[in-house]
Amino acid sequence: MTRTTWIAPVLVCIVLAAPARGQDGDEVRSIGDGYKGAQDWVGGIRAFEEMLREKPANWGADSDAEAAALWYLAEFHKGAKEVDKADRRYEQAMHMRERRKEDRIAAIIAMDLGLHRFANGRYEKAVEAYDRALAWQIKLHGKNSLEAAQQHHNLGYAAKAGENYARAGTALKKAYEIRTSQLAPNDLRIVDTLEALADLSSRRGEVARSNEWYLKARDILDANPTIAPPSRLANVNKELAENYEHLHEFDKTDACLRRAFELYDATDPASAANVMNYQCWYAIERGQYSRADVALDSYRKYCEQRLPANHMQQAWVESAFGHRHMVANRYADAEWAFRSGIDKLIASNSGRTVDNAYTLRISLAKSLVKQGRFPDAKRELRTALAECERMNGPKGLATGGNLWSIALVLIDAKEYDEARRQLERAATIWDNPECKCHL
Repeated sequence: MTRTTWIAPVLVCIVLAAPARGQDGDEVRSIGDGYKGAQDWVGGIRAFEEMLREKPANWGADSDAEAAALWYLAEFHKGAKEVDKADRRYEQAMHMRERRKEDRIAAIIAMDLGLHRFANGRYEKAVEAYDRALAWQIKLHGKNSLEAAQQHHNLGYAAKAGENYARAGTALKKAYEIRTSQLAPNDLRIVDTLEALADLSSRRGEVARSNEWYLKARDILDANPTIAPPSRLANVNKELAENYEHLHEFDKTDACLRRAFELYDATDPASAANVMNYQCWYAIERGQYSRADVALDSYRKYCEQRLPANHMQQAWVESAFGHRHMVANRYADAEWAFRSGIDKLIASNSGRTVDNAYTLRISLAKSLVKQGRFPDAKRELRTALAECERMNGPKGLATGGNLWSIALVLIDAKEYDEARRQLERAATIWDNPECKCHL
């Protein structure tokens, strides 16, 4: 969906040194590739805006050169993080290709636009772009083509991210239908769609159905170990473990986690450590405290031996210990563990505050409430909310979820008016029955 072109350094220097006038389409592409190769987004924007303002006489109406210039300008704005400007230029380039009856190129630009919107969290708009790409691919290749299947998949993935689950289900099932009818049974594209369908089912609360999709994906990956790196199979096992835990099928949970750890251990110790984190948490949640203590010690030793001292997993070790202390009513020990975790998260980010530190701050606040230190707890909650909003925006789904978590801590502290305010705000963002039930 994205395209990159390698340009020799000498050519880049020539191109950047001499923005030209009156180029044809191939010359525009050569100049554009030069700026892209150098990642000179600002210079590219300046040169191509000037080019479009002048509109050389040899371009004519809706010329190939102008359409190419618009697409490169979109790419430069994207590189410069100018989201709205990039969006507008992609639209202009796409419509110009459409007027030129160049449906194949228009479809590619629609895919670029969809990817751009998806990457910036504009999921509904991404669905619109992928819809256009799908229409063109059906026109070019037929409604049951693999090209159409790719756009059904992209559209479904974007709709899923935007919580339009009905649209996502229809699109992903169509992608699966086409792919299974035309591809070899071990094709990785089938696995892609199976995993997307599994995640969609999980989001809908259809855990058993989710497992059906994940098990099909796992069967393909297990039988064909060369089609994907081991981490892919490990991740499927980890997702299965989470579902089995939800279904209280604990033996299957444990088996999937062991398999995931084995697959990660040799090449990806950070992901292997994350699996150990799951093992600790599940043992704590089940009330298997002796088992949890053994798992926690193993987790800490593994991280100390296999990961750098400033790796983020070192912070999650402290978080897991903190929660073990909380269920044992060792609130001062929990406070120490959560503070240590926050310090390690900051250390893992070269001394800067880490965006996801807010989750640990909420846990820290809860430990402070249990010690009767309400002003300290409220201060940590204010900091946690500010960090969460900075990362996810004031209307982000994660912000809604964390507002609920903050409200529960405030209820525990008997700060009912403030808790109600946070719950009311959470309810406008986060469609969760439990949240509304607390109001």
